[in-house]
Order: sequence, then C-alpha cells, then structure tokens
Amino acid sequence: MRLRTLLITGFLFVSLLPLFVIGYFSVDSQAITQLSLTLTSESEQISLVRDDINTFLKTAESDVLFLSKLQHLDDLLNSVSSEEKAMHISHIVQDFISFSREKDIYYQIRYIDENGMEIVRVDDYENAPFSIPEGELQNKKGRYYFDDAMSARKGTVFVSPLDLNIERGELENRGTDTNPVYVPVIRYATPVFNKDDQPRGVIITNIYADKFIAEVDKLKFSGKISTLVNSDGYYLSHPNSNKEWGFMLGSNITLQNDYGEDILSESLGHLHEQIHEFKMFPMYSTPDISVADYGDYFLVHTHIWPSGSQSLSSTGANAAYSSSIKKVQGKDYYWTLMTIASKDYVFGPVIALKNRAFLIGLLTIFLVVLTSMIIAGRISKPLVELRDAALEIGQGKLRKIKIESKNEIGELADAFNMMASELEASQKQNKSYTKSLEKKVRERTSELNLGKEEAEEKALRLEKMKTATLNILEDMEEAKKELGKSNESLEAEIVERKKTEEEMKKAKMGLERSEQSIFITDKNTIIQYVNPAFERIYGYKASEVIGKTPKILKYGGVPRPHIKRLWNALSKKQSVTFAMLNKTKSGDPVNIKQSASPILDEHNELVGYMAIQSDVTEQAKAEKRLIESEIKFRTLFEGAGDAIFIVDVDRKRGLSMVDVNSKAEEAFGYTRMELLKMSPMTVSPPVQADGRSSAEKIMADMLKLLADGKPQFFEWVFLRSDGSQFTAEVNLSRVEIGGGYLAQAIVRDITERKKIDRAKNEFVSLASHQLRTPLTAIKWLIETVLKKGDLNKLQVDFLKDALKSNGRMIHLVSDLLNISRLEAGVIAVKSKKIDVSKFLQSLVKEAKISARSKGINIRFVKPKNKIVASLDGSLIGQVIMNLLSNATKYSPDKKDIVVSLKKHDKRINITVRDQGIGLSKEDQERLFAKFFRTQEASKIDTRGSGLGLYIVNKIATVCHGTIVCKSTKGKGSSFTVSLPLKGPVGKGAKELITKRIS
Repeated sequence: MRLRTLLITGFLFVSLLPLFVIGYFSVDSQAITQLSLTLTSESEQISLVRDDINTFLKTAESDVLFLSKLQHLDDLLNSVSSEEKAMHISHIVQDFISFSREKDIYYQIRYIDENGMEIVRVDDYENAPFSIPEGELQNKKGRYYFDDAMSARKGTVFVSPLDLNIERGELENRGTDTNPVYVPVIRYATPVFNKDDQPRGVIITNIYADKFIAEVDKLKFSGKISTLVNSDGYYLSHPNSNKEWGFMLGSNITLQNDYGEDILSESLGHLHEQIHEFKMFPMYSTPDISVADYGDYFLVHTHIWPSGSQSLSSTGANAAYSSSIKKVQGKDYYWTLMTIASKDYVFGPVIALKNRAFLIGLLTIFLVVLTSMIIAGRISKPLVELRDAALEIGQGKLRKIKIESKNEIGELADAFNMMASELEASQKQNKSYTKSLEKKVRERTSELNLGKEEAEEKALRLEKMKTATLNILEDMEEAKKELGKSNESLEAEIVERKKTEEEMKKAKMGLERSEQSIFITDKNTIIQYVNPAFERIYGYKASEVIGKTPKILKYGGVPRPHIKRLWNALSKKQSVTFAMLNKTKSGDPVNIKQSASPILDEHNELVGYMAIQSDVTEQAKAEKRLIESEIKFRTLFEGAGDAIFIVDVDRKRGLSMVDVNSKAEEAFGYTRMELLKMSPMTVSPPVQADGRSSAEKIMADMLKLLADGKPQFFEWVFLRSDGSQFTAEVNLSRVEIGGGYLAQAIVRDITERKKIDRAKNEFVSLASHQLRTPLTAIKWLIETVLKKGDLNKLQVDFLKDALKSNGRMIHLVSDLLNISRLEAGVIAVKSKKIDVSKFLQSLVKEAKISARSKGINIRFVKPKNKIVASLDGSLIGQVIMNLLSNATKYSPDKKDIVVSLKKHDKRINITVRDQGIGLSKEDQERLFAKFFRTQEASKIDTRGSGLGLYIVNKIATVCHGTIVCKSTKGKGSSFTVSLPLKGPVGKGAKELITKRIS
C-alpha cells in the first residue's frame, strides 16, 4: 500500500471512529436526559398546580367556617323580635358584601334558614358584590347541597361536587344560545345553630370555580393534553372546551372514551401500581404523583381533594331539585389532575439532535478526508523527492534537493544535501589523489600485488569500524541529552505530585471533619466517595452506597425540587442550592438543604459532581411548629372578645400599629387598614382623666414594659372614629418576635361598668353620709351617758362595748366614703414643697406611741443629703401611717421596723420594712384588691375591713406614684412607695376624711 493511501486511511480511522462512538452515546444519553428532564418537570409543574388549587380550596373551607361564626349572624340566630332580626340582617349583608369584595372569588354568599329560604344573599359580578332584594330571594329546600349541609354535624363542612350553576331549574348562561358561557361553581356549606344548639340553617358560599380551574392552564402546551377530570372521568378542564362538563350537558365525552378504560380504571383510584400496558416510572414519581408510560403517551397524574378528611361531600343529584345520589366522606370525593404527553413532544429535541448530528457527521467526514489528503500530500511529496534524488546519486548523478519544510523531513533534506556536497568534494579529491596513486601503484605494483587484496579488506574493515564508532558516540550523546531532559521533567513531576498529594490530604481532612454530609459522584452520577457525616446522617456505610446513585436517598421525590433549574445550572458548570426531602437507611425522612456543584479538570471539562448537604430536619420541625403557633395565635387573636393591638415601639419614630383584630375595628369604628396607619396616640385624647399627657404617659409605659417585661394593667380613655370617648381597661404585655420585642395591648370597653360603678359609688357615698350622721350622734350620746350617768358596773361595760362597736362602724363608713371619692376622681391634690426627711421623722414619732405597747422600735434611716419634694403631705401621710400601722399590728413583739428614704433620678422611694408574718406569692398578687385580707391577718385581727391597702394604692395612683410589696412568708415584708419629686396638682372640692386607715 502506498504511503499516501496508508496515511489517509489512518487519519480517517483515528478521527472518525471516536466521533461516531461519542455521537452515538451522546444521543443516547441525551434521550435519557430529555426523558428525565421532561418527566421531572411535568411532575414538578403538576405538583405546583395541585398545591395552588389545594391552597385555594382550603382557604374557601376556612372562609365558610369564619362566616358561620360572625357575631351579627349569632345575634340573628338568637333574636326574637322582628325589629332585631331586621337590624342584624342588614349588618350581615354588609359583612357579606365586605367579605366578598375583599376575597373576589365568591359568586354567591348566602344564609339559608332551616326551611330552605334564602334570608341573606350577596351575589358578585366583576368584583362588584350586591345584595339580592327580599322579593327575589329563593327557596332552596330540595336542592341536594342544602339538604346534605343541613344534615351535617356542627362544625362540619359540606363540599358539593364541582358542576355548573343552576338558577331556577336551568343552567345559568351568561352568554348567548349560540355562544353559551356557563358558570362553574363549587359550594362550601356548614350548618349554623343557636345558643341552644338547635339547627337554624346553613351558610353557603358559591365559588367561581374558574378562579382555580385557570391554574390548569399553566400546564397547557403544544404536544400534550393537560386536564382535570372528576372520579367518573368527565372533563372539568380540557384544552378543547367542547369536551368539558359532559355530565351536566348530557354528553358522553370522557377520558376513558378518548383513551380507553385502562387509563381511568386504575390511575384514578391507586397511584403507583403496574396496570396492563402501563410501565410505571418510580424514579420520577412521588408518594402523591404517578408517572407512567402508556403506549404512545407518557401519563403524569395526581389527586386533588376539595375538602378535608372531616368534611362531607356527595355525588350530587341528577336533577336540579332532587336528593343527592350518594353521600360520601370528604376523602372519598376527589378530582384527578393529569397531563398526557405524546412521545413526539417528549423526544422532539432528541430527534432534532439526531438530525443535526447526522448533518454534522457528513460535514466532519468531508473535512477529515480533505484534511487527510492535504496532510498526506505534504508528508509524502518530500519523501518522493528524497527517493528520486537517492536513486540519481546511486547512478552517480550528484544534485541537491529543495525542501523548505522545517520539520524532521527538512532536516533530513539538509543532511542529504550535505552528504551530496561531501561526496562531490570527495570525488574531486579522489580524482587528484587517484592520479598520484596511480603512478605509485604502477611503480610498486609488483611489490604490493601480493598484499593488495588484504590491505583493501583491512581498510574497508577499519572504515566500517570508524563509522560505527562515530554513530555510537553520536547516539550516546543524544541519549545523554534526552536522559537529562527526562530527569529534569521527572524531578518537576515529582515536586508537582508531592504538592498535589499535600493538597489532596488537606482536602480529604476537611471532607472527613466536615459536619455537613458530602458525597462525590462521577459525571454519570455514580457515587464515588462519602464522608463520615454522610454515614452519620443517613446510617449507610460508605461501602453500601459507593457505586450507586443518589436515588437511594429519595424519600419520595423532592417537594419542590426545581430539577430543571438544577440541571440547567450544572450543565452551565454552575453551583445550585435547593431544599429536598431524603430518607435514611431505616426509611426515616430527613429534611436536607443541598448545594450541588460540578467538578472540572484542568481543561475545564466535567468529571463529576459534589453535593454538600445540611440536615435541617429540626429547622423544618421548628418552622412547622411556628406555622401551627401562628394559626393558633391568629385564631385566638381574631376570636378574642376584646380589641387587641400589636404596637411597635421606637424611641425615634414613636409608636406604630403592627396588627389589630376585628374586634378593634368594631370598637373604634375604623377599618383595619385605617388603624394600621395610626398610632395609639391617634385614638387617644391629648389628656387623660388624671390630667397627664396621653403621649407622655403611653410612651413612658411602653418603654418601661419593653425594658423590664412586667405586664401593666390600667384604665385609659380612647377616641372612636366619630369623636366620642370611652373608658377601657388596658392589659399591656410584651411579646417577643424575631429576636425583638413588641407591645400587645388588650383593650376592654368598661363604659357600662363605669356607669354601674358610678351609680354604686354614689349609692355608697349617699348611704355612708346618711349613716355617718346618726353614728356620730350615737357616739356623742354614749360618751355623754358614760360621763354623767349614774350607772352600775354592768351598764358601764355594755356602753363601752357599744362605743367600740360604734367606732368600728364610723371607721368603716369613713373608708367607704374615701373609696367613693377616690374612684369618683374628685379628690383635690394639694402639693407643696416639703423637707421629706423631717416629714417622715414626724410620722415615725407619732407611730412610735402605739408601737411601744408591743415593745417595737421604729427607726428612720435618714439620708445624707437633704431631699425636697413637692407632695401632698395629708394624702402621703395617710399612706405612710397606714403602712406603719400594719407593720406594727402584724409584727411580733420587740422587733424593729425600719423606714428609709432614697432619691432616684426624678423620684423618691420611701420604704417601710418589718419582720412580721410576711406574705405568700399568691397573697401578694391580690394584696391591693378591695376587701382582701390574708388568713394570717384575719387570725391576728378580726376587725379589719380589707380596705386600707386598697385606699393606699388609690392615693398613690392619684399622686402619680406607685406602691410595691416584696415579702417572704414568715420573714417579713417591705412596702416601697415611689413618688415624683414634683407632684401633681388636682382639681376638686372634696378631700379624704383625715384619719389613720387600717
């Protein structure tokens, strides 16, 4: 075979064989990848659509329960008079209209009484809800959805089948006879009961089914059919609208008629089963999504349950006014969402790839043949020229050849030309030498004739030995150079290999010590390495997973895997992070957050993949608990009987509303959105009832709450939207959200209670005034008789007992009068500057008189510096004397009582500390309540009224102060009264009755 032909053949074999092998396997791999991407994408898309529809339906189910618990509806169910019912119905109409406008998914919202008569009906047209007049309301008794809902238990939701709306016995048509536009609806209903648990009708919502059926359109694409079918195989949604609603329109167009019974009989009832000609694909399926090969199609389907497991449904009715055919549990009524994709649709890109590969192959063959011919010609042409020149030299014709190539052939041509030049010079020298030798030869022919042959042979041997020796030396020199180069290359390779080994050791050490699960695969996703964290998380040994694919870890598919995004990123040699649900060796689920990255070699070619996974199971559980907690909070928040505000407190920006409940809207007359744009100061008058600035007081209370976290309970005056005021009890507490704190205010309107208390106080005040006069007269008469009467000893004893009883009655009446005046807010606070130390010294001196009988010493710890404050000495004196009296009364004999005074910022703190009986924690919580006395105190003194500390606390509040008790049972108590340095000045005509309160 000619060299040129041999070279061309070799080039073609070396170039085209790998090309055909790679092309074949690439197309095959592309087909598998395309199938995987398409089926995985279909599973993901159908999962997203199913989840969106489920979310929509769950909202509808919770909405009907919410509507059944409206306060106005409850009032209507328990009303008797027609006037009350009419008023409540008008409120319900407004509630339904507001709800319909906000949701924009309800075709109708109705309250139907127990006789089937529509009492309230709100229809919607293009998000403009309106109430149906009373004369146009219909009786729905006999309609299956009403009868089935009325027979349900309390709290149960009835869900009707998805069908077309019927009005007055006919299908509702919003189009024309030639171009009908029907109204698909699904109804959610629940029975309602009065306070005696008697059924009083149902709440029914008719939902525009188009609102969620439209989600199916997201799956529609040329080459596949995306449809929603009911359990009988009738189309609820189909790309060809003429095939829809066959069971309502009298058509037999069903899924099984289009594709055969097999596609429906098993797939709608049981996911993931091998049936007839179906070939299941478990690697692309999940616990609730099935993927199967159905001849010329791929089938992907899942189920949708429009109601919860505790709900009811039915199979509907054959006629507009007839009972349902069959009642079923909610879990037994479902739809099937599916896509039927043709194989041309799935493998279209692969077929196009094959066609492109065929064209590229033809072009490649042409280019390789052309290139081979050119290269073979460039190699063989100089060789032919060298051959011809060698033949001519062999014939004695010396000539040089011209080859401009600078490769080995060029060097060979240069050597050939040098040899020709040397031969030419040698020929000339030989001719000259031959002439001189010929003469000597002739002369000595006779002498050398005998040894001529021997000499020639010896010379020839020497010449060959010389040539061989020169060749060996040249080869040795060349070998020495090559060996030097090899040694240098080997040393460099050894150094580089050592560096690589060190880096690999460090990398391996990092992988081994990582807390995250790490595994490495080759480019075919076959696992090659796992680290100890992988073994710990999944329970597999390395030997059990190496050589397998990561599919052994799948729990049932990735909930939202974004597989298409994953492979797109990896194909672009980019990393991607996503969450997924895997399983351990024992089958337990484990929530994983995974980062997948391609592994590239030094030529930027893909050699494998690396996955770094973090176990976020506990995090997922925490998130689930958080969601459940949020649902519970929202239920309690919205269902609370009091108005609730969540307030953000910022020293610079002030106070702002974060959230309010529906009761707040009702109490204040604003909508939720209006309240969220306000602050607590917006709904408060500038000044509170005690004369303090609303802004100053609420900001101070909020900051104090966030600082110490102690709940606060106080009364507050608020403003309604119409400008009217009302008084409320406010329970202020701190809540932690996102690592920070917010304030929660529970507001209870006590306007009516205030009226009752005011009437009660007026009665007590009037009664006390009327009692005080005769009691004083009785006291005066008894004292007069004792002083001037001629009485025996028994009569004197009786009168003295009567005088003591009279004194206790006067004491009690005085306390009641003081309470009525304090609670009526008519106490005048007359503050003036006083030396607090001297003031307390005088009170201690007075209290020592009664303490001497028990051998108790009262000490006053005087501060180093003089403290001057603006106080009402009369009011504060009563507070301190009450505390000293109680400390003396409930302390053992011969124990010390200590009074101390301290200044802190702009306030003074007066503390009375004793060593008495002390108080339990339970008693401390009720200590300042009206008429409260501990059991231990009642045993020591049975005459107390339990009003003293209540009055003390009220006086402290009137003076803008506080009183705090710290006590340990059996070890004594300390009461601290905190007052501002500059006390308030109140207005009022009455003062407290001056006496020592006990």
